[in-house]
Formats: sequence, C-alpha cells, structure tokens
Amino acid sequence: MLVLGIDVALTDTGLAAIEDGRAVKWLTISVEGDAEETGPRFAKLRESLELVAVRIFKKKAPGIVVIERPEHGIREGRDPGSILKLYGSFAVCYAECARLWPKARLVGIEPQRWKGNYPKGLMERMMRAKYRVECDNHNEWDGLGLADYAWDLALAAQRAEARKT
Repeated sequence: MLVLGIDVALTDTGLAAIEDGRAVKWLTISVEGDAEETGPRFAKLRESLELVAVRIFKKKAPGIVVIERPEHGIREGRDPGSILKLYGSFAVCYAECARLWPKARLVGIEPQRWKGNYPKGLMERMMRAKYRVECDNHNEWDGLGLADYAWDLALAAQRAEARKT
C-alpha cells in the first residue's frame, strides 16, 4: 500500500510517500511569488501536486493521504493574514488530492495531534532512525512524519478489516 504525507506551507510544501513500510519518496514543492498575491501561488501549488501525481506516482494511487492543517486560532506573535493564507493552501491541497485520488482517504490533522509535544528535532531523529533516509529540509521531514502517521492509519485499518473476516 502507498500512503502520502503532506506538510502544507505558503512557500515550501513537504511531501513524502511510504510504500509497503518503506520511505520511497520525499520532496519539496517550492512556490514563489508575491506574498500578497495568493491566487498565483495557490494555482502553482495545485499544478505542482498534479505534476507529482503524474510524473512520480504515475498510475499508483495512495490509499491514505494525511495533510497537515493549520491550528485553530492564532498563537501570539502570528500574523492573522498569514494564517488565513495557510488555510487557503490547505484547502487547495485537500481539494487537489481529492480530485487526483478520489478513492483515497484524506485526513487533515493539526501539528499537535501527530507531532505531540516532542522537543524540536526529535521527530526528525525518529524518522531518520525508523526509515534510514536523509531528507533535505524540515518540510520533507514533516512530510515523512505525516506519511508515517498515514502508514499507522493504514495498518490499523488493515487490522480492523482482518478482525471482521
């Protein structure tokens, strides 16, 4: 089974795939442009996700896609406008994944739910030890962490299905 994890951002979105328990792909989708003009950025994110689907995953569809969604509320020191733009990026990513892989289970999850309260850098070290890979940046590490979460969901679904039969 193939699962994906996507760490959505305004400029650099991390994406990682786990297939049959092995990390098989990790990459960053970089979207440049005027910070005030989100429309072109959203269009570029959508196009980039489509290219990833066509060029990298070809005809293989993921069973589960876990996408990090913004936290509810605005933490102190955060710009409300940036949070709204991040929600826009999340919505574009979620909608495009639904279009690309209509049979996939899509899960939006807040950072605290999948990362917990780990100290900074611990999740990265855990993913490095578990999958024996090196990602290029924190976006890809987060994408891999989300894919790992998706893999756990896939295994739980398989176990539940096995219990039914």
